[in-house]
Amino acid sequence: MKRYLPFVTLLLLSLSVSLAQSEPNYSKIDQHAKKAPKEVEQDLQPLADYLAEKAANDMEKVRSIYVWITHNIQYDNQAYNNGNKRINRNNQDVLNRKKAVCFGYSTLFKALCEQMGIEAELISGYSWDTLTSTDSPDEPDHAWNAVKINTSWYLLDATWGSSTLDRKSNFLQSDNRDYFLVNPKSFIRSHLPTDPMWQLLDCPISLTSFFSERSTMETALTAEKACFNFMDSIADLKSMSIADQKIKTAENAVRFNPSQKMKDELAATYIDQAGILSDEVEQLDQESQAVDIKSLQDSILQLFRKATPLSELYNWQWELYISTLINQAVISYNTRTPENQKKTLEYSIGLLKEAQKSLIHATNDYFKNQAEQQCLVYLEVLQTELKNLRN
Repeated sequence: MKRYLPFVTLLLLSLSVSLAQSEPNYSKIDQHAKKAPKEVEQDLQPLADYLAEKAANDMEKVRSIYVWITHNIQYDNQAYNNGNKRINRNNQDVLNRKKAVCFGYSTLFKALCEQMGIEAELISGYSWDTLTSTDSPDEPDHAWNAVKINTSWYLLDATWGSSTLDRKSNFLQSDNRDYFLVNPKSFIRSHLPTDPMWQLLDCPISLTSFFSERSTMETALTAEKACFNFMDSIADLKSMSIADQKIKTAENAVRFNPSQKMKDELAATYIDQAGILSDEVEQLDQESQAVDIKSLQDSILQLFRKATPLSELYNWQWELYISTLINQAVISYNTRTPENQKKTLEYSIGLLKEAQKSLIHATNDYFKNQAEQQCLVYLEVLQTELKNLRN
């Protein structure tokens, strides 16, 4: 999994701490969150139940989650100083250790929201100006959250809300509410999502504008031409399956920043989904569910064909691709009908030839020899049958 690096603002940015003109009085819910008993802090559901019990509405529930996380989760300095070698494996690990980097903060916030029935998203993106940001970023370097309250989306960063940096570059615990429900036009000055719609701006700014001089960005905030309705875009995304959401988000990220590392991420997203579909194929009966297998395998092949031009594949990925090509050729042949026999034979032969060409990428000699032998045997049978049909 991609590792997200920790960040801290080096400039004093003028942030609007709330979208409202006058901030609501959160003092009671803040105190309730800070007083969470230790017996509820080890599991998501008991913790979510406690944080929600004094909240009058969804806004206060979200506030309670933000305050508890920023008050209790410390930045994992050891992970940061060791190049992020110690990353929390899951939310339970974050709760147990009470430490995280930005990805852990964001996943925990999202999980607690979901326990309360509140829609939230983990947003990956770029930060400015921070310890590790550059003028030409190849890939995202930070993570934060968007949360839907009633019918509106809001932005927040629990990581930056929990930490300050000392002179030795260690992150210290702090109670900072400046990154709670920040106005999008203020938030964009330090946080740029990989998918422009999560800027929550009617006219999103470009990657170039974000990393330009601040005066150039200010101009861009009012002069960008590529305007669209981000609420419609988010609604369209949320109407998709989880798998399609991941793919769509990765595709948007590459369109926004077509660096090689972003292309690698998109290719990995395609192949991850291909692997999930491959597991589904293995659960099906080849005789009674052949049609379903054929459909799934076709989807797997489409995903691999999108991935291969983007990034170099690992050996096991090439093996999965090649195996699927051969299996699809066989099952298409076995499910042919008299009406589509010629077309099916041509299709299956094409798949086997594609598998043969792809074997140049396979490094496992045993797999390579087995696959090559299968292709030769099947091609001989299918080509002979096709020749007879043509005659």
